[in-house]
Amino acid sequence: MKALKNNHLHYKGIYLFFLLAVIHGFSFSQPPVNIDLNRDINSQYDYYLNETSNTHSSIRPYVYSDIVRNDSSAGKISPPTILKNWNKETPHLHLELVPLLSLQPGYDVSHSNPVLETSAGVSLNGYYSDKIAFNLNVLAGNSSYVSYVDSNIKHTGVIPGSGPAYHSNLGYSYQNYSGYLSYSPDKVFNFQVGQGKHFFGDGYRSLFLSDVANNYPYAQITATIWKIKYVCLFAALKDATSPTELPSNFQSKYGAFHYLSWNVTKRLNLNFFEAVIWEGTDSSRTRGYDINYLNPVVFYQPVQYSIGSPDNILMGLGFKLKAFQKQQFYGQLVVDEFNLDEILDHGGWWGNKQGIQLGFKSFDLFKIKSLVFQTEFNYVRPYTYSHLVVAQNYGDFNQPLADPLGANFIESVSFLNYRRGRWTYELKFMAAVYGADENGFDYGQNIFESYSLVQLQGNIYGNYTTQGLRTKLLINDFRVAYLLVPAIHLKIEAGITERFQSSVEQTYSTPFVYLGIRTLFGNFYTDY
Repeated sequence: MKALKNNHLHYKGIYLFFLLAVIHGFSFSQPPVNIDLNRDINSQYDYYLNETSNTHSSIRPYVYSDIVRNDSSAGKISPPTILKNWNKETPHLHLELVPLLSLQPGYDVSHSNPVLETSAGVSLNGYYSDKIAFNLNVLAGNSSYVSYVDSNIKHTGVIPGSGPAYHSNLGYSYQNYSGYLSYSPDKVFNFQVGQGKHFFGDGYRSLFLSDVANNYPYAQITATIWKIKYVCLFAALKDATSPTELPSNFQSKYGAFHYLSWNVTKRLNLNFFEAVIWEGTDSSRTRGYDINYLNPVVFYQPVQYSIGSPDNILMGLGFKLKAFQKQQFYGQLVVDEFNLDEILDHGGWWGNKQGIQLGFKSFDLFKIKSLVFQTEFNYVRPYTYSHLVVAQNYGDFNQPLADPLGANFIESVSFLNYRRGRWTYELKFMAAVYGADENGFDYGQNIFESYSLVQLQGNIYGNYTTQGLRTKLLINDFRVAYLLVPAIHLKIEAGITERFQSSVEQTYSTPFVYLGIRTLFGNFYTDY
């Protein structure tokens, strides 16, 4: 009986959602072009979005036609290069081909070792009328890396954010592909298919869904109605925990994500998140993409949970509060699993798996235009994001889909960023404490371990955040960048990073200096 009710809800939700898509038919003025998911690019939009009343800034990549829908920001935000000559009165097919380039030599001072990151490719962008936009990026790299990044690549077998690593004379080679086809039939709906990344949240990190891992194939439906923006995201992921370097041997896994952003008032935004991850093949059958998870109705996953779903289900609640004209607070609460009685008992039950984020942004700090300060705190309990079945962890290609530290950590990240003309100056400070595995015990930091070891180890109770091999991590980074060619986002930058890591077993410092020239293409995180 539960199964029949569940299927009825599934199909009813699909019919209702697509009925709304049919009955809306209003034209608008800009093609649905995605803004590149890059911090330096997005920060320019964030600055102006803070000045508007009702924006859904926690859903990225931004779609430019959604941003300029608010008249108060339309004249202040520069459009992507592809839209510089846009004219809705003469709709036509427009194509743009731009180079992708990264050449960054550096020096690992602690190991007296020069490193060189190189990659090159092309980006094809286009649109037709105000309803269709598309993009294709092809990138290939051959690089060596600073020592702690190199160690991580050897352990995971993947380049951070770029997919499988192949050994080369320089270090590692890799290929990376991304792109999308975006269709907006009206002001309400946007449909996309492609390969890429997404980010839900207003912070530097996201405890919901971040752009840390590799690109993945996806289909996405976005609806904007009244003060609500709703995203249904369906993704095909890969489990790369098996001991093989052949991507063809990686196990398929899948994800369905729902995100609802609600502008309650001109200053307060609330958002709701849910996700489910499942393996493509279990012990009895090949599942593929489970049709039950195609239901676009939010809060559907609790229904699945109530009928005993064996899959990895997460839920979350977030907010953004514009406290003053130039300041905002934001936060997230993610729940992987919890038991209220166990929480009230304070016994450290291993299954209470939650994470909390609190952050603050200040624009035009000290009334200095374009001086931005941001600081945030992240706290994730042990075993969060992991699962009994390894393939159903909350990760893709051996990298987390949320915070790169995984779980079982406390973290603080702060930025001071100043832009003047084509110059950018940024100071970053990160401090974290996490509990690593020790003596063969799983203490809950590595989300790619099955939590089946918990009962075998006998640590069902008495768990606490940073348990295990307590490790301190400090990262300081200062960089200066100059935008050489704005049309293709080509910049030259120089910086110095110092990473300090310590535990009872070892302590070491890794100073690293770098100088490079590159186009702004994605975010690639090495601060872990």
